[in-house]
Amino acid sequence: MRERQATNGRNGGAVREILDVRAQWCRPEEPILWCLSREARGFRFEVDGLKANGTPVPGLGVRIAKGVGLGLLAVVAVATLSGGSESGDTGSAKPSPPKGFVTGSSPDCIAVAEMARIAEAGAEGFWLLTPARLARLVVGKPGAERKVPDVGALLGGAKRVFGFGRDDAKPEAPEESEPSGPVVREKWSVPWEAIVGIDVHQRKLGRKYSPSAAWYLRFTFRDGSTFEIGGDHEADAVAQLAAMTRGER
Repeated sequence: MRERQATNGRNGGAVREILDVRAQWCRPEEPILWCLSREARGFRFEVDGLKANGTPVPGLGVRIAKGVGLGLLAVVAVATLSGGSESGDTGSAKPSPPKGFVTGSSPDCIAVAEMARIAEAGAEGFWLLTPARLARLVVGKPGAERKVPDVGALLGGAKRVFGFGRDDAKPEAPEESEPSGPVVREKWSVPWEAIVGIDVHQRKLGRKYSPSAAWYLRFTFRDGSTFEIGGDHEADAVAQLAAMTRGER
């Protein structure tokens, strides 16, 4: 089965990243259907109760959004959009089509909840699809992301520094050696069973964008809410992703 390489201007690097993903992240006998090098930025929202930038509309939208968490929606709006006004007007030059859309009937839909998870993890990375899951991954240097120590670890450090509590102190475990090569980290994923449909979708965006129409690969969740990723002006590019999703060459 052919795999779509991450296209970022470094074909050799893209091939190495695919090999790293297969070696470190994929389960046995889990092929990669495609990999799309694109950050989770530039999304627009078409969700009842939310503005196009993901923030609640006044009145009803705010009341509905309180059940989701206004702080969480703020994270979504800030982390998943690339800037610019809500209308997409950036001055003299027309903006490119949005890189994705989130649609749903309410702020508490599955697509908004999943976009919140993506936003919290950070926009950097790439999309990847296998027959088992849709994911966002990042390949980085060893030690590039370290976990924040928990409260117990901080208190243990204070005991060592200030000299109290030594009697019950436990011996420190030896530090694990850092891997020497690139490290694959999963930032977000959903199982295939969470997605009920995948199809190609064209959007006619109007004259405020250039080009005025774009193609997207649409993922539909159980409640009918959707992600759309792409924004390509050529249908063939997105159609190729759809074909690879079906396991076709």
